[in-house]
Amino acid sequence: MKTPKSANFFGSFMNPVTRPAKAEAVRGELPFTLADLRNSVPAEMFKASIPLSWYYIARDLVLFAAIGLATDALLDIVGPDATVLRAAIWLAYTIVQGAVGFGLWVIGHECGHQAYFGDGHWLNDPVGYVIHSGFCDPYHSWRITHATHHRYTNHKELDTAFPPKDYPSALYDAGESFPPLHLFLIAMYLLIGWPLYICFNLEGHRYETTQNHFNPNAPMFQKRDRLGVILSDIGVLVMFGVLAVATMQFGAWPVATYYGLGWVGTHSWLLLVTFLQHSDARVPHYDEEDNFNFVKGAIATVDRDYGALWNNLTHHITDAHVVHHIFSRTPFYRAKKMTPLIAKALGKHYQYDERPLVVQFWDAWWSHESSFLQSSVWQKANPGVTQDSESLEATRPVTQAYIAEQRRAKATQ
Repeated sequence: MKTPKSANFFGSFMNPVTRPAKAEAVRGELPFTLADLRNSVPAEMFKASIPLSWYYIARDLVLFAAIGLATDALLDIVGPDATVLRAAIWLAYTIVQGAVGFGLWVIGHECGHQAYFGDGHWLNDPVGYVIHSGFCDPYHSWRITHATHHRYTNHKELDTAFPPKDYPSALYDAGESFPPLHLFLIAMYLLIGWPLYICFNLEGHRYETTQNHFNPNAPMFQKRDRLGVILSDIGVLVMFGVLAVATMQFGAWPVATYYGLGWVGTHSWLLLVTFLQHSDARVPHYDEEDNFNFVKGAIATVDRDYGALWNNLTHHITDAHVVHHIFSRTPFYRAKKMTPLIAKALGKHYQYDERPLVVQFWDAWWSHESSFLQSSVWQKANPGVTQDSESLEATRPVTQAYIAEQRRAKATQ
């Protein structure tokens, strides 16, 4: 599908009621099957290359070192008194080193899919474990919940990433009255969204109580997953120990800047990219009434062009994401080559966006923030009310009463 026309960014900012209409779920059968999509791609494209896989890891590590050395050299050139220039250098370091770090993180993520070194290759888990532990992330724990996300992508109840909201939050209400508040919310989302998700399951699948990725008894895990969760916790603790030793050896400032800012940049890119992949008005959300299946969910994502350099640094998780969801056991360097073939096979069901990134994000942000308008809770409580309504404020008490009624009914079951 063609890229939509660029929105009037500032007009949308000052008038948040202006939002793209949400795509309708595909309730009937798709005109293709998973087998049809697989047959549209030559068999050799599914095969991983061990040397090529090691090459990209080596490339990322070299880039890591080069960016660190270049930053150190620039800081020496500008001197200790050039406060503004030094701040600009650290900001650039966070953005660029974060993109390289996110690329390496993507490799660990593909190891979790058993894709990077080949379908089921023994190297996948050890390498992915080391990479994600190096970022203080629980490898197996996230691998398990991420697999659920792939199995139920955009399912309203079962997806583990960015499920649609049931009702507006207090922050949404405030943002409706004062749209610039959303700039603050976006900044906080990108800066601390990942630890809030890992530690408190923010924007994850909803449970009765707050959950996290470190508890082997959490409801997102099964009994067979417990050892993997414990090993993930150990990996994170070991990395904490490494950072503690580095702090004693080199001091808190170098660790906080070279590692800490790189960590922030890596996970900010992770949040930005993941959010954009799954928060778009052009992709529907499903439930069982829509005859949901794997293929419907897999194609309910968007390929986005971040520019040739950024697409390359992040290993094409940006512009080959549809293929990644359809064939998640295929390494990124094959998925990129598959994309034109799969786009042709999907036809109008393929989504691609090459607009300026800020415009893409703004549209996606409002689509997600107002997603309660399409939720079953909202629709049942407010029949006939749509996102074009000018009287949303009047419907909020109705929705809150409906939610309270539903909770009381559930408590008595």
